Amino acid sequence: MSGIDIMTMGNHTWAKREIFQIFKRSYIWTAIFGGGICFGGHEPLLQQKFIAEFIRYTRKQDTKWKFGLETSLNAKIDDKLLNLLDYLIVDIKDINSNIYKKYTEIDNGLVLENLKFIQTFSKKTFSDSICLYW
Repeated sequence: MSGIDIMTMGNHTWAKREIFQIFKRSYIWTAIFGGGICFGGHEPLLQQKFIAEFIRYTRKQDTKWKFGLETSLNAKIDDKLLNLLDYLIVDIKDINSNIYKKYTEIDNGLVLENLKFIQTFSKKTFSDSICLYW
């Protein structure tokens, strides 16, 4: 095994093959409707190495799945993950630093830095496939 092959969520440790088998049960629906998997909940960027490994593994299985990420951008985003994603859904909360801090109790500097990085990301453009909401 290479890379990151397991991820712990709560009291359960998941292998990427195990997660793939769960999603493969719905493969017919994703094939027919052009769907895929969107990683979200809490902050998926905290698991981005595993997510990247899972996407690579899944693509080797000859799936046509699309992969997305629903994120608040509260962790440094890696270009290796961006290269693998088909779309992003970003929860900005608020662009105003004072309002953001009142709402979340943390600074939005990293969020803004990640947004700039995504905007200038040269390998892939998300102009058609990024959704920002606040």
